[in-house]
Amino acid sequence: PSRREALDVDSRPGLMIGDLSLRNREETLMADDKVQEIADAMYKLVAESQGRKKLKPTDLTKAMKELYGVDKQVCKEAIKVLMNSGRCVYTYFGGSFVEIPHEEGAAQS
Repeated sequence: PSRREALDVDSRPGLMIGDLSLRNREETLMADDKVQEIADAMYKLVAESQGRKKLKPTDLTKAMKELYGVDKQVCKEAIKVLMNSGRCVYTYFGGSFVEIPHEEGAAQS
């Protein structure tokens, strides 16, 4: 094959770079769905333990690895989603914990 053909073709015959980018987008969307699913599960776990036990990010990661079999990177992304959305916050008291934001006593609902 010519040099141009070698650059335009993926390792599988007949798959062009345009098709490759479409496949990567689909994989990214599936990964985003998985991260969101893990984030929702983490939020539920934090909500259930609130008031009883403060959970560290590593506690959440271990629980999600056990329940869903996901890797550490997916868990880190899920925690980032929770923090960026404001559903959870980091608190610090002798260690970092993931909690649902507390409503201040003077705050109006």
